Amino acid sequence: MIGKTIKNFLLVAILFCAMIVNTVAQQSAQNKSLQLLFANYYQDRLKLYPLEATSIGDNRYNNLLPNDGSADYLKQVHNFY
Repeated sequence: MIGKTIKNFLLVAILFCAMIVNTVAQQSAQNKSLQLLFANYYQDRLKLYPLEATSIGDNRYNNLLPNDGSADYLKQVHNFY
């Protein structure tokens, strides 16, 4: 009797976990465009602020030091935001 109860409990637990995994997978697929938006924003932001990129270990922009007072830079920042 106890063995059958444990089997039933395990079956319900496995089904519950499968349902949760399926729900998470569906939500993840729906949020791909939002994730892409955030990823692109972050990458473009690092180009404008290369010292921030360097401080987090991203060495792609180590050769850049923007003139953050120039009209061109301010226009880039304005267009970015």
